[in-house]
Amino acid sequence: MDVIYSTILSQHQDIRHFVSGRVGGHSTGRYFSLNLSFNVGDSVEAVLSNRVKFSRQLGFNLKQLTLGQQQHTGNVSVITKEEQGRGGGTMPLSSLGGTDALITNVPGIVLAVLTADCCPVLMFDPVKRVIAAIHSGRMGVVKRIARNTICAMIDQFGSVSQDILVYLGPAISGMNYPISAAAATDLKSILGPYSSSLRCIGEVVHFDLRDALMVQLLVLGVSSENVDRSNADTFSDSARFFSERRDEAPTGRFMSGIQLL
Repeated sequence: MDVIYSTILSQHQDIRHFVSGRVGGHSTGRYFSLNLSFNVGDSVEAVLSNRVKFSRQLGFNLKQLTLGQQQHTGNVSVITKEEQGRGGGTMPLSSLGGTDALITNVPGIVLAVLTADCCPVLMFDPVKRVIAAIHSGRMGVVKRIARNTICAMIDQFGSVSQDILVYLGPAISGMNYPISAAAATDLKSILGPYSSSLRCIGEVVHFDLRDALMVQLLVLGVSSENVDRSNADTFSDSARFFSERRDEAPTGRFMSGIQLL
């Protein structure tokens, strides 16, 4: 199995983190092969087999794996022992509803998000020992989910923005992400009319998701030296990643996660 790691998070031995690729699983057709989402039309049996195989390789179990339903909200959930395992080994009904970001300070819990073209964001505060996993697409930027997550880490656990380490994982690139005029207007109202994340190519506005998230993180006081930004483009790398924009049909999801040890 292909597993991707962050350089900055890999420097810390008291956490485990990961981003899955798309190879090494049991799914077939447009979900080939390591689809880790129950919610895209793939066989339940194949997805469960994929999750079991992947979690065993990484060294955790599905009773530790915790996910939200990911409905493009700006909502953040604090995960305790009682919520551990929600959505891990079962259909999405058991995952946390209306939640696109998860935070915890409880060792053992694996916080995870599922993405294709959206950006997975993993955070770690090594001082207060708090972790977070975020699913952010364009609407996540509009709803300021990165800000909401960091504010929750500050309010709930006493984190300081300057201490937080961030990994912006594989996502669709700005070159391959054209957006509508209405979407561009919404983003300009949040990011400013001259944001570097919005760029005209011909007469079409393109949006760089990771660039927008980076700007929002810096405004919050996160140090640029504490942000590891992946250059992987899910749209152009079909051998390694799923992409619904590329395939123009429901497809699989890869998983990004983080765990306090």
